[in-house]
Amino acid sequence: MATDDQTPRREFLKRSAALAGLGFGFPMIVDRSVLAGGQNPPPSERIRVGFIGLGGQGTANLKAIQKEKTAEVAALCDVDKDHLAKAKVVADSTNRQAKMFSDYRKLLDDKSVDAVLISTPDHWHALTTIDACAASKDVYCEKPLSLTVLEGQAMVDTARKFNRIVQTGSQQRSDDRFRLACELVRSGKLGKIKQVKVSLPTVNFKGPSVADSTPPPELDYQFWLGPAPERAYNEKHVHYLFRFFWDYSGGQMTNFGAHHLDIAQWGLGRDQSGPVSIEATARFNKDHWY
Repeated sequence: MATDDQTPRREFLKRSAALAGLGFGFPMIVDRSVLAGGQNPPPSERIRVGFIGLGGQGTANLKAIQKEKTAEVAALCDVDKDHLAKAKVVADSTNRQAKMFSDYRKLLDDKSVDAVLISTPDHWHALTTIDACAASKDVYCEKPLSLTVLEGQAMVDTARKFNRIVQTGSQQRSDDRFRLACELVRSGKLGKIKQVKVSLPTVNFKGPSVADSTPPPELDYQFWLGPAPERAYNEKHVHYLFRFFWDYSGGQMTNFGAHHLDIAQWGLGRDQSGPVSIEATARFNKDHWY
């Protein structure tokens, strides 16, 4: 089935597979905001932002941008018409002229958009970021930055090739309480650190599972799948619950783990390092809900 501009899914699949060939640069986080601009700059100096993905986190980001008043909401994009309509109501409070899109590529074609804020499911982060960089847009992309290591490397290479600013978001890095905790550790006030324990929440999949069904009319499910493997639609595999299936995400490890493990690295002053070895065990849902 084609997307709304008749581009078949296999194009996304082919492009996703090709990401591995784009290079092996070491992933980098740019330590400055794509949404800079000071406090309440005049409209002529505000960065015009397009929002790609407007589910729970996407709409929360939209509200945050409006509250800070440092950027202008220029465009909205989602493959779910209901998400898009609800976000439009939020955007209208500051800009009734925000453009609406169901295809992010058409948003990227808009020369008036300076930067994009990506809050899609994880399996879409790489392609949207890479396409945005190629379209001369700066990018803020929600964590986890990519679905795989190779995708992340391709994203870094593309950002460098087109000289774009790319920032990945981790809310706890902007939280004063986490910063204070890390300062206490790094100052030596807690003594020599010998062990760090990181706890993650359990899977918050709201069971029981349900049977596959026909996609609802408001959702372009084929576009939602994009580069992911072909699967029949299931209402408990999409939107927030996408994160509990390997095709789209990595469970709570890449959800809260991306936050809490990051804070452990930050507190130890080891942002530029990684694990030496990893050992793990796991329990899977006995009824195969996820």
